[in-house]
Amino acid sequence: GDKTLEKFLEEKRKEEQLSEVKDNGDGSYTIKQNGYQTIIDQNGKIGSVFNPEEWDKTATSEDCFIWGSDTEGEEGYDVVVGYTQNIEGYTKLRFPSRCTKIDLRTSYANESNDSSRSFCSSIKTIELPDTVVEIGKWSFASSEWATGFDNLESIIIPDSVTKIGYNAFYSCKNLKSITIPDSVTSIDGYAFMYCTNLSSITIPNSVTSIGNNAFSGCTSLSNITIPSSVINMSGGVFYRWTSSQTINIKGYSSAPASWNERWNDGCSAQINWNQ
Repeated sequence: GDKTLEKFLEEKRKEEQLSEVKDNGDGSYTIKQNGYQTIIDQNGKIGSVFNPEEWDKTATSEDCFIWGSDTEGEEGYDVVVGYTQNIEGYTKLRFPSRCTKIDLRTSYANESNDSSRSFCSSIKTIELPDTVVEIGKWSFASSEWATGFDNLESIIIPDSVTKIGYNAFYSCKNLKSITIPDSVTSIDGYAFMYCTNLSSITIPNSVTSIGNNAFSGCTSLSNITIPSSVINMSGGVFYRWTSSQTINIKGYSSAPASWNERWNDGCSAQINWNQ
């Protein structure tokens, strides 16, 4: 009827059919009942049901992470901003359900937690709980100098994630494949740049925006399909793609006006339109 999703969920909370309703700020809501939780997007789609208590029984200790705040209820309490030395020697990193976002304080300018990535060189597998809605900037980046997640081989991204941020997997040279769930709407610049062993990736129809150089230097990807949902494509997305690689474009017979005119700058790959 004329009810909004917010009003409907709030009524269920008052009727005690839900114990908690949280506005995630992006049109989606996290709902909880009897120790379980899930996310409902702005279209009313319900995500997978998740039990934080059960997850945390096997999660990596919280003292392996640097948090935006150590005070429960305070802004940043649920945000991972770095990694501590306690993480050294781990091969699998299973984030606690406390985490809703990873947003590292790090850059080439050597900001406060830049060195914390050096503790992560043993990590081969990452598992994220269904509480995470954003894989933010530099989350699992490596570098040409083998600083960071240079040995990362696999990651499970839950369907609660809506955004993959700037440089999120930059230069993860041992990452061979990744599945992006159809909850993700944007892939920011340099997200997978120089993932030279990445051989398989699927961009779901939910993605509407791909940033600068997002797949630049991914020399092992033989082909990639861009769905017609992508209405914003920035410059150099496929920079250094070669004639042995193929780009399939769905729904367009030529680059739409909303795409940056340099979206395929430095790319000699075969481009198949309207596939």
